Amino acid sequence: MNTLKRLLIASFCLCAAIACYLDGVPAGGTLFLLLGVVLEVAFWSMLFRTQTINKMG
Repeated sequence: MNTLKRLLIASFCLCAAIACYLDGVPAGGTLFLLLGVVLEVAFWSMLFRTQTINKMG
């Protein structure tokens, strides 16, 4: 996956996580808080992911 596409997906995950946090905290919605945590973990893992190089032989 190229770098720009990976960063765009990561940015979307961060924005979605923030939206879930903002919606879940005042309403007491545990599901939204958990979804926010999952999306934030996806953001950080995509941000710091290193590409592996397959070496033959």
